[in-house]
Amino acid sequence: MKTFTPCLFLSFILLTSTFPSLLQAAGTPPPEAEEIPHTSEVLPFDPEVYTDDVEDGKDKWSFIGNLNTYSSVSDRKDGGADSGGGINGLLAPGYRINERTLATLMYNGEYHKQLDFYSDNVGTRERTEFQRHAFTSMVRFKFGDRGRYSIRPSLFHAITYNKDADGSDWSDGLYNYRETGAGLDFEINDQNGDEEKSVIKSGVQVYERKYPNFVSLLDLATGIGIERDERDYTGTLVRLGYAKNKRTGLTWSTDYFVLYKDYEDKKVVNFNGVLTNDGQQEYLQNLALNFSYVPELLANLRIGLNIAGARNRSNQNYYDGMGSLALTDDVYINHFYDYTSYRVSPSYAYSFEFIPLTVTATYSVRKMEYDDRMAQYADASYKPDKQEEVQEGVSLRVGYDILEKLNIYAQWQYLDTESNNDNRTVYEYDHTVHHYHLGLTYNY
Repeated sequence: MKTFTPCLFLSFILLTSTFPSLLQAAGTPPPEAEEIPHTSEVLPFDPEVYTDDVEDGKDKWSFIGNLNTYSSVSDRKDGGADSGGGINGLLAPGYRINERTLATLMYNGEYHKQLDFYSDNVGTRERTEFQRHAFTSMVRFKFGDRGRYSIRPSLFHAITYNKDADGSDWSDGLYNYRETGAGLDFEINDQNGDEEKSVIKSGVQVYERKYPNFVSLLDLATGIGIERDERDYTGTLVRLGYAKNKRTGLTWSTDYFVLYKDYEDKKVVNFNGVLTNDGQQEYLQNLALNFSYVPELLANLRIGLNIAGARNRSNQNYYDGMGSLALTDDVYINHFYDYTSYRVSPSYAYSFEFIPLTVTATYSVRKMEYDDRMAQYADASYKPDKQEEVQEGVSLRVGYDILEKLNIYAQWQYLDTESNNDNRTVYEYDHTVHHYHLGLTYNY
């Protein structure tokens, strides 16, 4: 869930197992139902760690932690099988300054070795290992009647490392990035007894993302610093959300965000293939609806549904010289990065009554349609069709509670991605992968 921003709540979960936040308790499918891999890394993750147990406690010091470790086998269609594994976790000690103020330091990280695919906004690349380490400091102030309102400023820093399929070292990953930023969140909580709870959230975050190993081809060719740091950007993220939770019956939540990206060094190319003075800018909007239903007469069954849509707008174009000196075969594509995507994901979770066993099943389908980007044939010539991509995923998981906080699980994940772009020179547009996991989770 992969998977879905310091100080802000985010539906795309990249960890295999995350601590259940208030938003997840308020209608979002459980973490194990969100474990179909995604290929987008445009947003920071969300360290939501403020649960009711922490907020209502009386101790000065508190601690939240979880750990998930697993062994895995990845089997790619027409590509053979690879064994590996991973570990991810969250550590968050907190200090209660007074009844309404809680300070928290948090580490959130992961490492996995398995066949994996990620997007660089042009196409899908293959990698074999990945690690991410994020550090966040935040203070939550509660005010108003019974602490109904709260505000939370935060600071964060994150580091990622990639090992692509070509076997590069950790320090050589082309898409390794560093990220530093700050955020501010506001929250309104309402509770009707022990049966019903609702929360309204809003937040803004500003961060700077750097790719230290990424140098533009123009700079490599000329050596004069043209678009040298073309992938570095400053991001501004604004988010709104509402969630309503009940023990049984229908619960739901909705999340909306808009992300503005201002690229530091990337210039817009015009229809003659000449760089202009305008810098590249992008706007990404996303709206998600999450529904969960627990029958009153069968409280150990939960049925979930996630529906999401995204719209990306960019002022960047694309000029393809087709590898020749002649201008007659050159291709210009306007608004190369503009797309619309849709995602639907139903889920089912059932906990047995007489044994501590939970079975979870999830299906996900996502379609991406580009406005003007043309698909290509295998020889890199262009089709008359606009580029499209369809991604389908299935996740089946069986978990058994060995102890109250210790769970063993077995999981199968299936991911199939198909595109009408047949140019495989650089990107893995089509791929089908099966992942098999056997792991342990521990929550503290």
